[in-house]
Amino acid sequence: MIFDTNALITACKFSLEGEVLIDLLGKHCRIRIPQSVADEATQNPQHPDARIAAQRVADGSLLPEEPTVEAPDFLRAYRLGRGEVDAVRLYLSHPDEVDLLITDDLRTYLVCSRMGIPVRILPDLIVELTRRGRLTKAQAIEIIEVTSSRYSDGVVAHSRAMLQEIEDGEEEEQESDA
Repeated sequence: MIFDTNALITACKFSLEGEVLIDLLGKHCRIRIPQSVADEATQNPQHPDARIAAQRVADGSLLPEEPTVEAPDFLRAYRLGRGEVDAVRLYLSHPDEVDLLITDDLRTYLVCSRMGIPVRILPDLIVELTRRGRLTKAQAIEIIEVTSSRYSDGVVAHSRAMLQEIEDGEEEEQESDA
């Protein structure tokens, strides 16, 4: 998974049962970030989420990478932030190694969708990890509740409904290190 800045900040801002969401997610998928995302997410050390992101970079659990592919010219017209552009570039640098780009930015989501880049918002990643048996339904529901201040009422309600559709015991055991 590639996380852009806003997805990384959300994952560093919230905890479940004393465990920071970024750490919980890191147990179930390989999280990749561009260097610019690390820079943006850690630029305000007075914020707890910035300190957590900086700690994860320092301890090696998040390894910032430099994209090797230039951004398509049209990308400039979308006026995305540097971290979002570099997340797209990082995906384009490794399309066969990455399952999804995770963003909570609507324009970035639109751009990725139009470019054919598999993209999800963070709540959809939570639902997918639950379907794969990586998170329990109870954990997923709690994550959606804990992070609900970051999302519209529609996203929260829809995420709850998606989780309710997963039958107890239906979760599959699958490996994914995307």
